[in-house]
Amino acid sequence: LKLQFLYLIALQTYALSRTMGGSTGHVVAGFLASVVSAFLHLALSDGRSVVVTRAESEEAIAAALGPKYGVGVFHDARGFRWGEEEHGVYACDEKRRLGKTAVAFALVALVANAGLVLVHLVGAQRGGRVLGLVGVAGHAVSAVALSVVLGAATALYDREYCGSAVKEHFQLSYGVGFVVAGIVVAAASAGALVALGALKGAEEGPAGEASEEEEEAPANVGKSEPFADAASPAAGAPTGDEE
Repeated sequence: LKLQFLYLIALQTYALSRTMGGSTGHVVAGFLASVVSAFLHLALSDGRSVVVTRAESEEAIAAALGPKYGVGVFHDARGFRWGEEEHGVYACDEKRRLGKTAVAFALVALVANAGLVLVHLVGAQRGGRVLGLVGVAGHAVSAVALSVVLGAATALYDREYCGSAVKEHFQLSYGVGFVVAGIVVAAASAGALVALGALKGAEEGPAGEASEEEEEAPANVGKSEPFADAASPAAGAPTGDEE
């Protein structure tokens, strides 16, 4: 989690400490990617981020699985990962498959957002259409991956597998809210890149400068003409050959 916030600090310090030669869209989208990356890191590292024990089932669950039991994206409150043991939420092949699917796509979203921070860090200074397109594509990948995570978590919680449903003894924790917010933020980040001009080509600046030089060229030529006339022989004056 500290590493993700270091990404955020580096982005803001580097991009905002100088005049932004690239696009403001990269600064906004990079900030949002940093937040999503930090939240995903938190949800993955917490063993109670997806579901926690219901109050009415606390005594029975505590006797079998320990007090304050819950399940996170990557592991449960006791540190067991999906497929490492067969108790509680893990006690079913279908549930384990959904859990592993959620873990895989959560990691995809985490890597995508961490990479996007670096892309936007460069884009905030350099700009360029390529970096803008990479940013939009990266946020689209993040949104799709998080949508799969949300679908797997919802199915795991609501549906009945192996004769029981998770919602009978557990309730949703904060992780699902993080995922929904991540999907919205990913879409907003892609929109910010488009709306704030991150897809404009970096070559437009130099081209504009070249055109200004071309506009100044005739004026310089015009100013040099009197000096050229003064240096040239007067019209009608005899030359040495004629004498």
